Amino acid sequence: MAKIAIDAGHGRYTPGKRCMKKLDKHETREWVLNDRVADELGRLLKAAEHTVKRMDDTDGSTDVSLESRVRKANAWGADFYISVHHNSGVGGSSGGGTEVYVSKGCQAKSKKAQSAIYKHAIKRGNLKGNRADGTRTANFYVIRYTDMPACLIECGFMDSKVDIKYILDPAWSKKIALGIAEGICEVFGGTVKAGASGGSTPKPEPAKPAPVKPAEKDNGKLDEDGKWGKDCTLKNQKVFNTEQDGIISFQPAANKKYLASCYEVSWKFYTSGYDAGSALIKAIQRFLKEQGYYTGKIDGWCGKQTVIAMQKFLRAKGYYAGDIDGSMGPKTVKGWQRYINSRL
Repeated sequence: MAKIAIDAGHGRYTPGKRCMKKLDKHETREWVLNDRVADELGRLLKAAEHTVKRMDDTDGSTDVSLESRVRKANAWGADFYISVHHNSGVGGSSGGGTEVYVSKGCQAKSKKAQSAIYKHAIKRGNLKGNRADGTRTANFYVIRYTDMPACLIECGFMDSKVDIKYILDPAWSKKIALGIAEGICEVFGGTVKAGASGGSTPKPEPAKPAPVKPAEKDNGKLDEDGKWGKDCTLKNQKVFNTEQDGIISFQPAANKKYLASCYEVSWKFYTSGYDAGSALIKAIQRFLKEQGYYTGKIDGWCGKQTVIAMQKFLRAKGYYAGDIDGSMGPKTVKGWQRYINSRL
């Protein structure tokens, strides 16, 4: 099959690239949204027997230059280049929608891919917005200077009061990634295996509230009991904008010794096959790295280094006064629960 170069636009720390504060109190960064779509797109294309390579920094620490991305794709000999972005420019209005760009004077196959990707992305994501036609032309560097056919997709607008409800939903990110994959496969071959990414159009608001435990207060806050079970996971997933299923999957069994207060009703440990890690733990690691407390890999595994970073962060914020020992005991969990409640 084809060699597909995937580019999640910008980097985690690129100035100004974030959601509008009045629409998203967390001001989610664009790269986080781009990465969600790019990750799922890569998974789907690999399952369709394409070869995939990311052109950006996959943990977002560095905003890889446009020139470097293009050189890497050209040197690799990619058959197609897709750059994933989220847009802005409607100033909090209801305008917006998905757009797919090619460069002026592009190869015929770029136009063919643009048409197919837009068709399937609109079908899956249902975010046409107020665009009569979301297929557009612009001389963006990564689609102008790549040797292969190339497209850039703006999945939705970070400052649209309509789009924001979709683009912040991880389930929707999977749906539009599915549409992009279907468009690419229509042009470059292969059959998309939708798996969990298929389904109907998402509702604007998340449809999975956390189940209420008897001990939980009616104000939507987390019970600060020092025990990390399913409800604690659900509240964390809500705060960090990951899929709300109450499960922290793909944890190495060797790390259980650091997680005394983390219960297996929610935490899933494996002796092998845990390479994917947990999306929630990755989000926490990225947050702690952004705050300056975590220096390790964004691997989705909650081990001693991650717990130490959590403890240092909690102590600095006044939520924890215990030892910095890398052990997720009741005091550490209780401190983290207090922090999570401050964001609910």
